Amino acid sequence: MVRLTSAITLIALSLSSSMVTAMPAAAPAPPATPTSTGDVTINAVGGFAQSCSWWGGTYGQVGSTWVASLQATCRTASGGSVTSTIDLSRCIANDNGNLSCRANGGFTGSCSVDSSLGTGNTWLYATCRTSGGGYQRASFDVNSCVGNLNGNLAC
Repeated sequence: MVRLTSAITLIALSLSSSMVTAMPAAAPAPPATPTSTGDVTINAVGGFAQSCSWWGGTYGQVGSTWVASLQATCRTASGGSVTSTIDLSRCIANDNGNLSCRANGGFTGSCSVDSSLGTGNTWLYATCRTSGGGYQRASFDVNSCVGNLNGNLAC
């Protein structure tokens, strides 16, 4: 698999206090539906984009590990906001060249992120290894499995 040799900043945004605006308190989210993933049960959440006012993604190498992360500023139940970061490999898996939601999916072990997560865009594009040893382009709406749990990103 061909890997990029330097870190790629997908979206570089700077958030200053002058950019933060008060948002009305979000209605409580409905309870998450438990999903069984092998021997791991997770709460399937999604829809972070509906209650987050800013987000951006990064992809790069930390030591020998490739990391794809999402950072967002999201509303809390009390009407405040919190900025948090999540490692998307905790939420996304490579299923034979296709990306899907899965706890501890580890997609960065067999996919290279090509582009794009930023405010207004929740789509992740990657090139992923298939079971036959080839590679294919994959796209995935991160909003389908990353949610806002009281201001913190979660999957």
